[in-house]
Amino acid sequence: MPSVIIPGWVHNPGRHCGSTSISDLMRFNGHAFSEAFCFGLGSGLGFFFIPMDGLSPSRMVATRSAGLEPNFFHAIGQPFEWNIDERRDSAFEIMRREISTGTPLLIQCDLKYLHNYKTQTSFSGHVIVLWGFDDEKRLCYVGDTQFPGLQEVSYEDMAKARSS
Repeated sequence: MPSVIIPGWVHNPGRHCGSTSISDLMRFNGHAFSEAFCFGLGSGLGFFFIPMDGLSPSRMVATRSAGLEPNFFHAIGQPFEWNIDERRDSAFEIMRREISTGTPLLIQCDLKYLHNYKTQTSFSGHVIVLWGFDDEKRLCYVGDTQFPGLQEVSYEDMAKARSS
């Protein structure tokens, strides 16, 4: 299967990665939940401090709750947990299988490896939606916060971003 993009994909640019991604997923599934609604239902308002010794910057204050995504899905009565699989090949197989069945994926990644941000600052709590892939071009197609349309991420960069 060389290339798949889920038909009817939806990405409305927003302000916060997690709530934008959740809103896109909900809209795709027939629920017109705004980003603000998703942010509120996920108890998104909050702050947390992340020490990152050995990195630059070495400290970060995140301006949303750490549990926005699980909070949201639990609030609507749906189970949620991040699937953590550090094996590159099996992760890509899971991604291909789910996208091929029409299931978009919420992915937590490091925005340092998403070149549309043009940054060397590491933040591995960034959330995007995977809508497709192309094995021949070795590209993933993602909806990402404020950027319109689908963004292209190379397989190599997606592997780095996922495992950061």
